Amino acid sequence: MKRVLCLGSDQAVDCIGWQMAGLLSERVRASAEEYDIRQCATPLELLNLLDGVDALFIVDALKGGKAGDVRAVDWNALVRDHAVSIHGFDLVTLLETAHALGDLPMRCTIIGIGVGATGQKPVTPDPAMVEQVFTLLRTL
Repeated sequence: MKRVLCLGSDQAVDCIGWQMAGLLSERVRASAEEYDIRQCATPLELLNLLDGVDALFIVDALKGGKAGDVRAVDWNALVRDHAVSIHGFDLVTLLETAHALGDLPMRCTIIGIGVGATGQKPVTPDPAMVEQVFTLLRTL
C-alpha cells in the first residue's frame, strides 16, 4: 500500500499539509491510482500508520525557500538536514526510530512545500502545486 501522510494543522503556514490532503484526495479519486491519504497533526501519529505500507510519502511545509515550491527529499537527507521541515527534530527522530525498529518502509520520501519567510502570508495550494505533488507520488 502507498500511504501519504499530510502533516500540519489549521494554523498559519502549517495549514498547507492539511489543505493538500483534501486536494490530493480529490486528485487521486479522478485517477486510477490508489493511495491512502491521511492528515496528521503531529509526526508522532505516523508510528501507528506504518503497518502494511510499501511506500510512505510525507507532505509537509518547508521552512524558507520560495513560497509554493515543491521539493522531494529522501528521508535520509532529512536526517542530515534538520532545517528541512517545520516539524524538524521531532519528525527526524520518529523516522529514525521507525527505521531502527524495522517499521519504516523502504520507500520513504518527504514532499515539502515551501512556505517562505517567517511571518509571510500562508501559502494556498493551487492546481499546479497539487499536480506537482501528484506527479511526484506517481514517479518516486
